[in-house]
Amino acid sequence: FNLGRVRGGPGYGSQQIFYSRRIGRPPQRFANGQYVESPDASTIIGATKVTGKAGPWTIGILDAVTAEEKARVVDENGVKSTTPVEPASNYFVTRMRRDFNSGNTIISAGGTAVNRNLGDDVFKNLLRSRADVGAIDFEHQWKNRVWALTGAFAGSSIAGSKQVITNAQRSSARYYQRPDADYLELDPDKETLNGSSISFGLNKSGQWSMGATAKQISPGYE
Repeated sequence: FNLGRVRGGPGYGSQQIFYSRRIGRPPQRFANGQYVESPDASTIIGATKVTGKAGPWTIGILDAVTAEEKARVVDENGVKSTTPVEPASNYFVTRMRRDFNSGNTIISAGGTAVNRNLGDDVFKNLLRSRADVGAIDFEHQWKNRVWALTGAFAGSSIAGSKQVITNAQRSSARYYQRPDADYLELDPDKETLNGSSISFGLNKSGQWSMGATAKQISPGYE
């Protein structure tokens, strides 16, 4: 499930599209009250993973569903209640890889998708309703695998309320509001945000590596 990753260069291994520990993550909303009892993690209702290899083909598929989580709250008047702190969510990732030339050339494609049930208004301006990423990557080795050329392309799309997408534009992953970036424009009316990245790496085993990455915006992986 190492989607869109390349070998070589200063950005080696830095782009991690799929991170399994987000499945069953701690709740992202903090409840307020005199006393709050909140779950430490989201309950995984069910999950399926299929991986295998047949000839030159390798495939991996994972899908998981997590439950809505609620915190128990006691306010300053002693009134007890519950409030949602994490929505029900679905996580999906797949990758298919094809080997050529006795495994010296590899081409793969795949993607991830996160979909959240934001029916409760407490999440509307806090979380993204969905986040999708698609990626294609390749690796070619020669000279007894001493040399390796790798490359990857990834495209992403996130969606949410205007407030959520404005926060995404202002986040440290993007900084759309910075004054030196005259090629960017912060749009407070957006409800979706798209991005792309292209990476290449050249590596000589045990000796040196070099690489380059170009991003339209940092992809929205969450």
